[in-house]
Amino acid sequence: EAYAAARTRRLQLLRSGVGMLTARGQAQALRQGQMRGDGEGSRSDGNDLMARALRHMQHHELARGLQAWSAFVEAAEALEMRRAARALRHKHYRDLARGLQA
Repeated sequence: EAYAAARTRRLQLLRSGVGMLTARGQAQALRQGQMRGDGEGSRSDGNDLMARALRHMQHHELARGLQAWSAFVEAAEALEMRRAARALRHKHYRDLARGLQA
């Protein structure tokens, strides 16, 4: 439950643009800006890192959604197969009963 709340909060922060980077990401952006020797480098790198993190989270969420959909489809197919098997058994029992009556 705590994990889900933290994940939801991270998604909200990413979507709102607040808290653009983690401390690690800020340090990385700062290092990249210093290596280039420009003062504005860290800001653009921060935006790049934020965009990359957002894409990563979107891909992760998409993959989870596809897995959930796949599981749902498999469950629906299994249910449909059980229903079909039940219908066949019913038909078989009905035919068997008719044969015994004849």
